[in-house]
Amino acid sequence: MSKTTRTRILTFTFIFTILFLSSIIHVTAYDKKLGVEWGDRVEVACERYIDGKLKTVYTENSPLEVAIDEDITNYNFVSELVGMKVGETKPSISWYVTQTNGSVSYFEYKNVKILKITLDATPDHTGPTAGNVLLIILKVILGIALAFLLFYLIYKLWKRFMIKKCVKCRKNKAIKKLQN
Repeated sequence: MSKTTRTRILTFTFIFTILFLSSIIHVTAYDKKLGVEWGDRVEVACERYIDGKLKTVYTENSPLEVAIDEDITNYNFVSELVGMKVGETKPSISWYVTQTNGSVSYFEYKNVKILKITLDATPDHTGPTAGNVLLIILKVILGIALAFLLFYLIYKLWKRFMIKKCVKCRKNKAIKKLQN
């Protein structure tokens, strides 16, 4: 293998590796700084108490799935989840609800832990998907190949026309020498 071929292969490998690694970093949409955001859907482990009595226990094996939506009935609970990160635990989230018959109920969720985000509402500006990454890499490779092809064609054309001029010049010089 010639030195030029090795250099081309190494250059191609380097460019492909850089593009691939940089795209992998941006594939995930979950924003670790902001955590749970409005529009997300999350799985939560917690204990639900109503008026001080344990009603339901949600575990990691049977979690509570919550839509982080402003129009939800449980707005107080949901608004407390916003900003929490996966794996983070809040000791207690509580609020009072006035029922239609006029009675007041006390709701409390204890040991609230975000298990995972099942639907992430983060916009696509965080990075391309894995399929788009391959498409971007292929476009870059195609662009580089077209640039090399263009330079090669220009070089061949320039060389061809420059040689013809030189051949004519040589013939003219040879004819002049013969005439003298």
